[in-house]
Amino acid sequence: MTIADYPFAEISAAAETSPGSRWLPWPVAGNPGGLVNFASYAEWRDFFLQFNLHSAVPEIVKAKFTRAMKLHLLAWIDTLVDLSANTGHHLGTYSAADLRLVRRAMIVRMIRMLMQRYKAGQRAQKPNWRRLETFFDEFNERTTAVLSMNWDTVIESGLSRRQSIDKIEYGCEAKFVEFV
Repeated sequence: MTIADYPFAEISAAAETSPGSRWLPWPVAGNPGGLVNFASYAEWRDFFLQFNLHSAVPEIVKAKFTRAMKLHLLAWIDTLVDLSANTGHHLGTYSAADLRLVRRAMIVRMIRMLMQRYKAGQRAQKPNWRRLETFFDEFNERTTAVLSMNWDTVIESGLSRRQSIDKIEYGCEAKFVEFV
């Protein structure tokens, strides 16, 4: 995906109305736990759009990569809504209460979209679905930990369905590591 065929002019217009920098955890030279600062949405967009795939990569992988890029670009707006809602600020004519409602609606919609894909995969029973089922069958909750960065409905529903594990303990006693 190049800037020339960037499909979300509306996101650019909305993002530019929300000035201010954003920090992104990203590996930098000498520090795998580094942070990168973006002063504007244009810098954020250009950073992500610099990444590309080799022409030999199959089209289906390119389509998934493009979708992931769109989500990275949307994160600027998502962060803006979160910051405004959680600090009690207005965003244009929208109050913090309105923004919290929008944020909840966005979360509900994302979870519904994920569940639709999950159920479609379950119905289709393609090889990747069977691999996922094997993972759930062989998952040992006593010796395995899962690091989840969000609501992990796939893991929770899969373990419930395949092993009748209905309570997931996310406090896996992992030890904190600091990169020096």
